[in-house]
Amino acid sequence: MNDAVGLVSASFKAHDIEIALDAPEDFYLEGFPNEYAQVLLNLLGNAKEAILQRNIRHGRVAIRLWAEHGEARLSLADNGGGIAAEAWNACSSRISPPRKPAPASACTCPR
Repeated sequence: MNDAVGLVSASFKAHDIEIALDAPEDFYLEGFPNEYAQVLLNLLGNAKEAILQRNIRHGRVAIRLWAEHGEARLSLADNGGGIAAEAWNACSSRISPPRKPAPASACTCPR
């Protein structure tokens, strides 16, 4: 996750968009790091685009990562105005079913 945030941080700073990251230092994810990073980059890009399109001053993107019931959870929120219901319905209907979740030990093992 830090790699993905690092890739966009300079661009976000240039547009006065803050990225707040709330994740445990020892959080470890096992699985598909490239795919996970790509999803995060897409979400960050969408947040940046929404903030810029709406001319939001002092943009903010908050990312939170935690473990719940043996699964990793990610929350990303921004002050860009949200996704219209029509767009969300169209997008979510095309999402593939998730792969089998990793066991709890794979989500929360210290490094």
